[in-house]
Amino acid sequence: MSKIERGTFSEFLRRYLQMKGASDVVDELAPEIAPGLVLEQERPEWEYIKGARLMAWTGAYVAAGAAGTASKARLRNPATSSVVAIITRLEIGNGIAGGPAVEMFVTLNVNEPNNMATTSGTVPRDCRTRPFGSALVASSEQTNTAVGGSAIWRGRQAADRMIYTPYDQGWAIVTPGGALNWGGPADQGLIWTIWWLEKRIDDLELS
Repeated sequence: MSKIERGTFSEFLRRYLQMKGASDVVDELAPEIAPGLVLEQERPEWEYIKGARLMAWTGAYVAAGAAGTASKARLRNPATSSVVAIITRLEIGNGIAGGPAVEMFVTLNVNEPNNMATTSGTVPRDCRTRPFGSALVASSEQTNTAVGGSAIWRGRQAADRMIYTPYDQGWAIVTPGGALNWGGPADQGLIWTIWWLEKRIDDLELS
C-alpha cells in the first residue's frame, strides 16, 4: 500500500475509532485490518439492513395553468432532518397526450429554505416507522419563475413518452438544507415519480 493510501486509511480509522493522540494508527492495529472493497455490501438489500428507508413520491400537473407558465416540483431536505436523501431514480414526462417533444431538467440547491406552493406527502416503500428527524418535504407548483439551483441533468423527451434519469444508487445526494428541483418548459404539463433512500447522517459525514 502506498504512503498516501496508508495515510488516508489511517486517518479514517483514527476518526472512526476515536483514537486520540495518534497520527498513524494503522501500525498499532492488528495486521489483518486492511482497506478493501467488499462487493457483497453493495447489494440493494444491504441498505435495508443498514437502516436506510426506501421512499417515493409521485405527482402531476396534467396541463399548464396559463400561457407562459411552467410546471415544476421540488424535494427539499429540511435542515433538521438528520438524514441524507440518496436519489436513485427520477421519471419525468409532460403528461399531455399527443404533446410535443420537450426538454426536461433537474437542478440541485445547496441551501433551499422554501417549499413550492403545493405541498405533498412522501410515501415509504417499506413498513417501518420513521426513526429519524423532520421528514423531507415534497412540493410542486405552476409558476412563471425559474427553478433555482445548479443544473445537474437534462434530457429530451419525445412525444407521449416518459424519460428517466440514469439508474444509479446515488446519482444525486440531497443533504439537510438542500433541495432537488425538476421541471420542463413553459406551456407544458408535468408528471413525475421519484425514488430515493433516506440514510441517517453519521459523524464521519459531517466533516
